[in-house]
Amino acid sequence: MMEVVVGSSRSESGELPVFKIDHMVRRDRGWADSDKRKKGGVAVYMRDSLKVLDVYRSNLYGFIALTVLLPSDHIMLICGLYNPPKYSYRDLDLINYIISFVDLVLNKNPEAAIVCGGDVNRLDMQEFKALFGWDFMVDFPTRGNACLDNGMTNRADLFGQAYPIHMLIKSDHQGFVLPAGLKLKLVRRKVLVRDCREHRKQSFHMALTTQDWGDVLNAVDIKKAVEVLEEKIRAVIIKFMPQKSVRMSSRDPVWLSPLVKCMLRNKSRISLNNKKRLSLFNKRISELITENRRKPALIGSGEWWKGVDALSQRRRSSLINLDKNSLVRLNDYFAKLCYHDTCVRPINTDIPDSVKPPKISERCVWNTLFHVKKTATGPDDLPYWIWKDCAELLTPIITHVSNLSLSTHTWPDSWKRANVN
Repeated sequence: MMEVVVGSSRSESGELPVFKIDHMVRRDRGWADSDKRKKGGVAVYMRDSLKVLDVYRSNLYGFIALTVLLPSDHIMLICGLYNPPKYSYRDLDLINYIISFVDLVLNKNPEAAIVCGGDVNRLDMQEFKALFGWDFMVDFPTRGNACLDNGMTNRADLFGQAYPIHMLIKSDHQGFVLPAGLKLKLVRRKVLVRDCREHRKQSFHMALTTQDWGDVLNAVDIKKAVEVLEEKIRAVIIKFMPQKSVRMSSRDPVWLSPLVKCMLRNKSRISLNNKKRLSLFNKRISELITENRRKPALIGSGEWWKGVDALSQRRRSSLINLDKNSLVRLNDYFAKLCYHDTCVRPINTDIPDSVKPPKISERCVWNTLFHVKKTATGPDDLPYWIWKDCAELLTPIITHVSNLSLSTHTWPDSWKRANVN
């Protein structure tokens, strides 16, 4: 687990306190009509080793929340709260607001640990505890004889006994520290890995050259031709590059990729008497680890701006989860917009013999396959590099299939499917 430090500042200049922390997320004051002061606010300081998945800033209250991915792969919601001495809203409104927000987070991540700290002033903590069921970690005064600052959590076992600290910034409040308590169990996840190293690709390419494509080239039905084509390619890739499942952990070093872990597992099964094969395995594993260590950790401008957008939430959109019935209703709605009462379906759809369908040249197909960009694998489970690396071999087959689709005026069902997130 990690320690949580909570402190309160009443800086006259409006500057937030500076700690030796990597980055900060803040919510400046002025969120409510009753709060006319524009200085100060609430802020959460984070280390770069903690990955921030989401940032939420309330427009109604002094409340900010960060959804954080811990190094152990656990989700933690870290909240900062400031309840000013004078305010026009009811305590129950603020409490219900936080409850509603936390419930949304728990719906997505039921096992999330939640910790909320800040200056609560005269907020009714007993009512807060009765409605939330959270534990309050501070039982000592933080300003004079009053406990104005507190920390709440739904997992008290993750933290030790809170203790006060003297704030070095200009403040008449005492800060407090929630030390790490129970250590979270390491979360492991299964990862499917496919060995796509160069020698594997060469074996795959050689196997494709010996394939008999007669079933595809002689097929009259375009759907059957595409099904046979995909089945043949899948059979070869499964034979020479089968997917294997390995367990990965967030504590694994950077160089220990799923492929390396899979090869280490295979190495352990080799007999010690087979020194030649064992030596070859050691050499390949060593080369792969060296390659992983040499990979630069540079981030392009596109990735950099994605990180900025994620932290600033400037392009944030509400997430909507649609079930099958909702998708059907959505489809019916747009179908009605595109339907006209006067439209009559044509009876005869036969095209005259004088009208010949266009033909696609092999040069056009090769140029398209050769310039295929990196994309995610679709429902056909065929990676993009197959079409790119085997463009010369697959060009005649793809050309025939494309022209067969045009001549039969039929689009294969396989090409209509896609994974949509």
